[in-house]
Amino acid sequence: MILIQKNMAGGKKMQQKKFVLLTLMIFIFTSCADWFQGKVAMDTDAEQSSLSDFLTPEVKIDQLEAPEQVLASQGLYSGTIKLTWNAVDNATSYTVERAYVEDKTSIVNYDELDFSVVSEYCAKTNYTDVILKNPGSTNKEYDYRYYYKITAKNIGEGYEESDYSAVSETQGCGWLLGSPKNTEASKGTSTEYIRVTWDKISNAVSYNIYRGEKSNGTSMELIDSVYGNQNYYENTVLTSEQGTEFYYKISAVTKEGTVSALSSIAMGYSLLPGAPETPVNVKVNNGLAEISRGASGLNVMWDEVETTTGTISYSVYRTSSQDSEYTLLASNLTTPLYTDKSGLKISVYYYYYVQAVCTSDDGTKMKSPFSESGKASENPAVGFLLSPPTEIQVLDGSDEDHVLIQWKDSIGAEYDSINFTYAVYYSDNIDGPYVLLTEPSVTEKNSEDYYEFEVEKKAYYKLTTKNPDGTDTESVMSVTYAPMPSAPSSVTASKTQKLSIVDWDTSYNSNNVYPVQIEWTLPEKDVPAAYYIYRSTSPDSGFKKITETPVTELVYVDYNAKAKASVIYYYKVVSLNNLYQGNKGLVDYGYGAITPDQWMREYNKTSLRSQEHLTLMHKPNDMDKLGKETVSGDVSGTLYYNAAIAGLGAEIVMKYTDYADYTYTYFTNGEWIEKSHFVFNGNSDTSSNMSANGNMKGTVTCTGMYPGSNYYNNLEIKSGAAGGGYYTISAQDLEGNEIYSNEQVNWKVGEEGR
Repeated sequence: MILIQKNMAGGKKMQQKKFVLLTLMIFIFTSCADWFQGKVAMDTDAEQSSLSDFLTPEVKIDQLEAPEQVLASQGLYSGTIKLTWNAVDNATSYTVERAYVEDKTSIVNYDELDFSVVSEYCAKTNYTDVILKNPGSTNKEYDYRYYYKITAKNIGEGYEESDYSAVSETQGCGWLLGSPKNTEASKGTSTEYIRVTWDKISNAVSYNIYRGEKSNGTSMELIDSVYGNQNYYENTVLTSEQGTEFYYKISAVTKEGTVSALSSIAMGYSLLPGAPETPVNVKVNNGLAEISRGASGLNVMWDEVETTTGTISYSVYRTSSQDSEYTLLASNLTTPLYTDKSGLKISVYYYYYVQAVCTSDDGTKMKSPFSESGKASENPAVGFLLSPPTEIQVLDGSDEDHVLIQWKDSIGAEYDSINFTYAVYYSDNIDGPYVLLTEPSVTEKNSEDYYEFEVEKKAYYKLTTKNPDGTDTESVMSVTYAPMPSAPSSVTASKTQKLSIVDWDTSYNSNNVYPVQIEWTLPEKDVPAAYYIYRSTSPDSGFKKITETPVTELVYVDYNAKAKASVIYYYKVVSLNNLYQGNKGLVDYGYGAITPDQWMREYNKTSLRSQEHLTLMHKPNDMDKLGKETVSGDVSGTLYYNAAIAGLGAEIVMKYTDYADYTYTYFTNGEWIEKSHFVFNGNSDTSSNMSANGNMKGTVTCTGMYPGSNYYNNLEIKSGAAGGGYYTISAQDLEGNEIYSNEQVNWKVGEEGR
């Protein structure tokens, strides 16, 4: 505390001393918390502030608050998801980012979601995200879960943007209103009605039923509606409509009145009295054939239907594990046998339905019900092509001369009546010819449900499935696989470095972060054909591939548009063979350098926090604000503070010694490392005359995540506040190499977040 003498002779001297004291008090009240780095934004052309104004602390903004109550529509709109959130004080715009997962039943790690910006500057507290411009009946997006996070911004005032809003199943999670799935219409099961069924939609309050007579679904009319707790409808038919094929579609209606897209089309008909019996014992030649190997196709057969009133013919329909719509394959068949060669693919189940048609002497046609089949049937007429095994991998063997081949069962292996075996082929050339290497006798699977077998190391492999009891005894060959090269010997990602291979002046992103350069060295024994680069904010999970095409050089620059200051990124470099297969990689952490303005913002985080530790400037009594104190940082070091009269003015000394308030962590060499974010050493002092004008002086040198220095000598104080000049910033990388030197940062940047 500064002691003021009371026995000074002469009224004039006493008046002068009181004036100096008043000047010091005004200076203290405005500068201890505000002059340090020029923290109070002030229009110096405006009227001077009164003492009472100085004594009322200004509410300062370090960072905007994160938006709260982010709500996304859940199953309300078929093509869009609508977002709302609470307004954030002092925010002028918001950035909306979206991620999605395709499997809505999967367990979601929100930290590993791959978000991308869908709206950079949203001026309102609501946003409509258009997912589908023309929603249809089978869009895969209906099954997705979409996640949103919002940041608040005020670019005009230069406030630091907010942290992301929270993400959970109730915060920022939404989905589309899908159309009803698995729409079915009965086919000849009743003479009085056609029963239409569909899967329920959770938030539907009603369903609309449409009907038409055209197979392409045009000219349909709304015939009725049912409540949302009902997922069926019985369409009563007139006598004149018996046997007529009708086509149905369903839409769902929510309590908000929104309507889904129409479902897939379903054909149905009622039975004419006297119609033939349903075909039975429909079978598909046990489902093992392969057209490309000379087989005749999938042979569908059934018991002949008897009649005494006309001539019997047959129609054959098909659905599949990939398509639930009924496809008419053939009609007017006169024998109970059909060979399907129509667009068959491997690894697909095909379901067949047979309909008997009786044509009387006068030309009247009467149709039987469809035979039983389909995915839900206990005894479906199912067929499939003999297919190669799936999920094949070529891994390291027990020594350099062997590899371990893994695979999973081919389609159809679940049937007890089928006993598949497998064959391994090899070639020294990618285009073959491929020669049989072995037919491994393996019956046991590993814990991940793979078969595995060690074989001699060759250049290329293909696998087949064999079944001696099938129409074809061997499938086509799989795609080609090859041994995967070793991981790079080393991987190094840059850490706040100036990159020589980029246009430095223009390469930083909208967050003022420069790119990261990743370099690596060849494996000791392999020569990979190329590499994929992956990035994550976690060292052991959540990696996303950031290279659209394989990289053939030993260096890659990541221009991460979303990179933020003070965030660690992990990079994995995976070696690839000439088939671009690979799973061996090495990881290193890195982060980009930051612009001088951003460096000042990161610096300010510690400088602001350091002032919060001081107590004298926060005393309620004015006289108690005078004096000196030393406080400790949250992490390390001390801050020495001294306010004293200096001639006809005043001076504040702020001296940092190994001072740090924040840390950052990263994972390397198998362990987590914690280090100080910014470590301050040096002074930022302020001098003022009796008019409360002056300047700052001193230098604070920083080590930590972004080494550098902040020079205060060109910062001006006007009328008790920062009012002009600039900071002078120099920055180095972790090795001490210069990134930039003596860069001027406008004094107003120091006011951001105040």
